Amino acid sequence: MKAQGIAPSNYTCASLLALYYKNEDYSKALLLFSEMENSKIIPDEVIYGILIRIYGKLGLYEEAEQTFEEIEKVGLLSDEQTYVAMAQVHLNIGDHDRALEVLESMTTRNVKPSHFSYSALLRCYVAKEDIAAAEATFRALSQHGLPDAFCCNDLLRLYMRLGHLEKARALVLKMRQDDFQLDEDLSMTVMEFYCKSSMIKDADKLFKDIQRNRKTVKIPTMLLLIEMYARNRSCVILKEHSSSKALDETDSLAASVVLKSLLDMPGGLSSVSLLISKLAREGEQARSN
Repeated sequence: MKAQGIAPSNYTCASLLALYYKNEDYSKALLLFSEMENSKIIPDEVIYGILIRIYGKLGLYEEAEQTFEEIEKVGLLSDEQTYVAMAQVHLNIGDHDRALEVLESMTTRNVKPSHFSYSALLRCYVAKEDIAAAEATFRALSQHGLPDAFCCNDLLRLYMRLGHLEKARALVLKMRQDDFQLDEDLSMTVMEFYCKSSMIKDADKLFKDIQRNRKTVKIPTMLLLIEMYARNRSCVILKEHSSSKALDETDSLAASVVLKSLLDMPGGLSSVSLLISKLAREGEQARSN
């Protein structure tokens, strides 16, 4: 196109910018934007929105804010995704109040929210630990279809952080009923919930599912599994310290599988040693009491 002297349209530039953004080739994206300015190609809101996302990825937060303000001044601020892009920039630097202001200003201008903005709102309320607002947003999000793994993980972690284990149980049950596909992070959160609630059979099943799908179980999650078995007097590596003479063979085998997987990981041996020391101290304290 350049060789033939054909000037690219906004659509062409937006498509290229989106491609550069997706491939994380931000230098080419900024170079293209400079070329647009030199060629007097006036950006539209889509292009400005992509530019805000790129600035956010590069840590150029002031530039992102200035671009957002410029869109507003020229009267182009009308697309939900532009608001969400700016809110995400604020969220990425931990300024949840400012992100919430941007999203709330969108609703006052009669911009209809969708899955994108509800997801960003949920992230804000979870960070602020506003459980009522988070639940209301999650319900609104559900009207647009099943919330994604990120949103489910956010709400589940909030419930666990605030000690609302019954609500966490209900959310996990709902995901199971809907045959929800867990990603790696959500799998770890659900496993953490099972371990903290001593739901051994559910934890065993999830661990096998993770292994079957060739996903990675993180070391902290494996330690929680082993600790759960130990606290239920069914971990074979603590057999000598257990007051129980009869160990459940199924649970012992499951604990052995988890332990072997953990020991095969870098740093696994030291993690197990620390856990055993911790459990031994707790056992001594319990006997002394």
